[in-house]
Parts: sequence; C-alpha cells; structure tokens
Amino acid sequence: MWNAGPQNGAALIFLILICHLFEHALLRRYKSKTLSPLEYIQNLFDRIELINPKINAFVTLNKEKALNQAKQAECIYEKKR
Repeated sequence: MWNAGPQNGAALIFLILICHLFEHALLRRYKSKTLSPLEYIQNLFDRIELINPKINAFVTLNKEKALNQAKQAECIYEKKR
C-alpha cells in the first residue's frame, strides 16, 4: 500500500500538480468543444471496462450517475456559450 508520509511528499505534490494540469487541459477542451463532458466520461468508462478485468481496481462503478452528471455539465457549458 502506498503511504503518503513525509518520504513520499514530493511524489504527492507531483501527483497533485499533474491532476491540476490535466483539469485545466480538460476544461480548455470542453470550452473549445473538442471534447464534451459526456464524451470524456464515456471514454473513461470504456477504458475502465477494458482494463479493470486485468487489474481489478474497481469494485463498484456508478456509470448511470456519472453519465447523468456529465449530461448536466454539458448543459451548463452550453448555457455559458
């Protein structure tokens, strides 16, 4: 199990930075209409369904709820345009 203790502080900061940069890139793609929240979530679930049988990382997935939230996010982005 990974421990986020002091010896792993730099790795944790790096992981947070990567997530932050990814978030900004994702928002730019949403705003430029090169990717929608629904497309992103569907692609994410496609990838999980492909890989998870090999690594068994997810016990429970709530695909329906995630897709509904992605649809709501699309509506929000459409209203802002």
